[in-house]
Amino acid sequence: MTHRRKRKRKALKWIGLSLAAVVLAAGGAAAYVYVHFNQNLKSAPLLPQGVTQSAEVPNRFGQTALNVLLLGNAGRIDAADCHLGGACADTAPTADTMMVLHLAADRSNMTVMSIPRDSIVNLPACAHDPVDLINASLVHGPSCSVEAVHDLTGLTIDHFIEIDMAGIVTMSNALGGVPVCVTNNIEDDFSHLKLPKGRTVVQGTQALGWLRTRHAFINEVYREQAQHLFMAALLRKLKDNASLTHVMTLYSVADAATKALTVDSQLSSVTDLLSLAQEIGKVPTSRVTMLSVPTVDYSGPNAAWRLSQLQFQQPEADRMFAAIRADTPYTRTAASGSASSSAGSPASASASAASGVSQGSGKLSVNKAAVRVLIKNGSGVDGRAAAIRSALAGDGFTSALLKTDNAAPTQTSALYFPADRADSAAAVAAALGIPSSAMHESGDFAQVTLVIGGDWTSGTTFVPAMSGSGPVSSPSTGGSSSDTTAAPPPGNSLMTNGADANACVYVPHPEW
Repeated sequence: MTHRRKRKRKALKWIGLSLAAVVLAAGGAAAYVYVHFNQNLKSAPLLPQGVTQSAEVPNRFGQTALNVLLLGNAGRIDAADCHLGGACADTAPTADTMMVLHLAADRSNMTVMSIPRDSIVNLPACAHDPVDLINASLVHGPSCSVEAVHDLTGLTIDHFIEIDMAGIVTMSNALGGVPVCVTNNIEDDFSHLKLPKGRTVVQGTQALGWLRTRHAFINEVYREQAQHLFMAALLRKLKDNASLTHVMTLYSVADAATKALTVDSQLSSVTDLLSLAQEIGKVPTSRVTMLSVPTVDYSGPNAAWRLSQLQFQQPEADRMFAAIRADTPYTRTAASGSASSSAGSPASASASAASGVSQGSGKLSVNKAAVRVLIKNGSGVDGRAAAIRSALAGDGFTSALLKTDNAAPTQTSALYFPADRADSAAAVAAALGIPSSAMHESGDFAQVTLVIGGDWTSGTTFVPAMSGSGPVSSPSTGGSSSDTTAAPPPGNSLMTNGADANACVYVPHPEW
């Protein structure tokens, strides 16, 4: 063997040994990380002792949905939580946030349903008090909250994940912050949240303040929308960082998360959590819809001293629970079309009327250039009335006949018209994609009047199924009934789409 060949073989040997060392070192690091993360996790039983629930019912392809109860623990669990909460007097763990993450059986979509923390409900035996706030169930452990949510909604809860206040701070810091948006300045002395109008990246204690503030927003619905926008931005950011080029960010987030989490016994290893994360990761953000259980002011026993407390709005709440149990999404796919373009939809009927074809009664002569419209902005987003005015002017309406004004804050957009202006209203509805369900004949209005609400904060085509986020398309997932149907938007609940990076939470002007 020549000297040159010996040197080559020796070099290859060292290269091989070096590669083996790297692989062993990587394996050792992976083992360390696995053990470390597992030791971080805390676990508890899914249900109270002796309590059972039915298993998920498979769809026709043998796939099953997955429901995860997410709990934000506002209790002062340790010194860090005491510092963040401002005092240690409130040591009882209560759920500041309660959300059910419903993953569709075919993983084509996910619905995130918030349960308002101030809702008075019937609680199970584990809570001891038969009627109390839903968030009080956590005082008796996360398994009691699981039973309470199961009893109220009829949903099979497969897992729970509980996170404490310190966890929000460390996770948001590890991610480098999460972008949020408000329509006006916020200054809340209770949560110490101070934000300027527009978009801000929040992290640390500021992120915790965003999730916990109760005085910055006008009611619980908008507070929960703020939590939904944070969660949607968090999902988008995690997807952006889900690569080897962000390995240190992923490690930091995972370390912070596992230290802050209490999970059910079936979810108590890193492998189980990773499997759940992969299932959630299968859902495009455009197919993630976040909403709240519809509520009204509490009117039951002792209502006089239960001020600011709520009860489920019926039958709307039960309809929402039934839709989720049936695995019906709240977002529409390309297969079903958007609300403004689906054949046979109210919007298409309006379009037919505006184009001169009435529903079986001959022609309607609508001269759009002569239609007068008053556009009132009650959305809380500056410039909305002007944007709609420009859209109508670009569609053949006369600018001089399109007036704009402000309206009192309102959640729901509506098009009002007197009886003799139904054809003009139909022309406006067709131009803007407004369904007949949002059109109201009223003698209180002398002309066609469009009131823009908080469900239409961007875009010039109204798509009620998306609550103002605009049309969102997503690929068909091949065969599930969820590809072609969508649940109607619930009353008294703001809907957030996970792909909407431009949404802002409504905050009233100071003079309002």
